[in-house]
Amino acid sequence: MARPELVLFDLDGVLVHYDRTRRVEHLAKSLGCSARQVDEALFASGLESRYDCGELETTQYLGRLGFALGTRVERAA
Repeated sequence: MARPELVLFDLDGVLVHYDRTRRVEHLAKSLGCSARQVDEALFASGLESRYDCGELETTQYLGRLGFALGTRVERAA
């Protein structure tokens, strides 16, 4: 059996229910900052879109998010 070369996960409500507010609140609580700070760091800055488009690797994404929030962001968060 051939292994897939690419797997796509649709997180816009078509295949998976995705609650952006809940995600932002979870990250804020995990990182000790406000939900507004997380929302600005991820969405207002364009960081999330750049990551979704494949412009950034995960380590870059987490590093830039941490820099924007003044903390270290671990993958588990």
